[in-house]
Amino acid sequence: MKLAKLSLFVFGSFLLSMPFNAGAGEPTDQLSGTVNKLTAMLASAPRAAMTSDELPERVAKLIYERFDFAEMAKLSLGKYWNGISEDERREFVEVFTTYVLRVYKNTLNSYNGEKISYEREVREGDRAQVDTKVVGKD
Repeated sequence: MKLAKLSLFVFGSFLLSMPFNAGAGEPTDQLSGTVNKLTAMLASAPRAAMTSDELPERVAKLIYERFDFAEMAKLSLGKYWNGISEDERREFVEVFTTYVLRVYKNTLNSYNGEKISYEREVREGDRAQVDTKVVGKD
């Protein structure tokens, strides 16, 4: 249970590390919309779909629509990003994406109806941070 809560927090952190689309609503609204769609999908997905090797197609589609894996990979390397070649960058993005999807697949598999509380929103330029808390079912 603690792993699921930590993983959902990490999921929210990655979602929030990305630039927000000012034309698409406030950052908290964007995050809650994505989380609501995801939790609805998880609640309605057959358990077998969540225990297979791949994420269900509609869950993967939602994640790919929201995550900028190239930007996340770049941010994860920080200053070292500039020191690697384009081929190394492409390879790193591919490996990073595979890893993140595997972690989230395992995390989502342990989802058991927990709710997300949106605590605080902080903006800095074109980035935003929304503090969240994973709470019990009700």
